[in-house]
Amino acid sequence: MKAGVENDRLGYETLKQALPGLEKLAGQGDADAQYKLALLHLQGLVKGKADLPYAPNQKRAAGLFEKSANGGNVSSQYWMASIFNSGLTGNPSKEKTLEWLRKAANNGMANAAHDLWEVCDKSKGQLVKLEEAKPFLIASAQQGLDIAQYNYGIALIEGKLGPADKKAGFEWLKKAAEQGVGPAQYLLGASLLVGKNL
Repeated sequence: MKAGVENDRLGYETLKQALPGLEKLAGQGDADAQYKLALLHLQGLVKGKADLPYAPNQKRAAGLFEKSANGGNVSSQYWMASIFNSGLTGNPSKEKTLEWLRKAANNGMANAAHDLWEVCDKSKGQLVKLEEAKPFLIASAQQGLDIAQYNYGIALIEGKLGPADKKAGFEWLKKAAEQGVGPAQYLLGASLLVGKNL
């Protein structure tokens, strides 16, 4: 336990020394620095003005995430989708959530791409059309996102993306199962018990 406390103390000292430089870079428009500083504010690791106690500052974090996202930081774009989805700093907005998800997905973020598929699937194509969501699901599965591999396998098996392709779907389920996705492991195990590849 003593080592853990010492590591925490060293971590806070390092953060205290690094913070001025990080704040300076963020103030100069560095999107990566803005993202990192936003995370620190969100976690309450930046002291407020006039030596106020450490506390999460969601409003400050959201402002930094937005600047960073507009500067091209993909992780911040994904955070903006989360902020608008939850209403962290105001009212939730489906439109803004989807706008930021699309930006992050178009910039290669597998989680955002998969989330667009989830919105399509759960809304039955009302909020995001299948034609838009399909390539995002495929891309996120190909990038190795385990849950995307599972959902892609299921979509292939069920024929959600075109004609059913059980063989290809089974292969994607195997990839997801190898990464520890429980439902994929269950389906594969059940298929072995009944002697079928789904």
